[in-house]
Amino acid sequence: FDSEFLQKYNDITKLETISIDPPNCLDIDDALSIQDISNNIKKIGIHIADASAFSEKFNLDLILQKRSYTIYCPHKKINMFPNIISDNLASLKQDNDRLTLTLWIEIDNDDNLKYYFERCIINNKKKMTYDGSQKKLSQNKTLKNLYTASHRFAKIIKYKHTDDWDMHKMIECYMIM
Repeated sequence: FDSEFLQKYNDITKLETISIDPPNCLDIDDALSIQDISNNIKKIGIHIADASAFSEKFNLDLILQKRSYTIYCPHKKINMFPNIISDNLASLKQDNDRLTLTLWIEIDNDDNLKYYFERCIINNKKKMTYDGSQKKLSQNKTLKNLYTASHRFAKIIKYKHTDDWDMHKMIECYMIM
């Protein structure tokens, strides 16, 4: 992408972001971040791969008119976007700068929420699996903070599955948000 196009995006590549997906996942389409804004406000980023940028850039309208979603079969996956985009160019691969549509959520100590969207450039610092992230929960500060915040969000949105909280449920909660 040229510099004029990228001016629409906020460069947050220095921010600690992580993704959690099944092992061998190629189309990493979401990542998370968390930061302290003040003593009583945390800012969570839910970063979704901006595949629409490639649609604009490569004029994929005809392809997308025929295939409007990804199909997951037991033996293979049929991507909505061409594989080169879904599994490579748009995928939030570790240590690569990527375009995202980011939902920022600020939460204070009284569980008041403020949220807004922004186009961002992120760099996924750590690609993790569900099992691997569960095992490293106590060792990784970013992961632990995201996990704790997700529990608070689950109560705010009345998410019914708060028993046996694990990484799958954490990611589900953030995707609902």
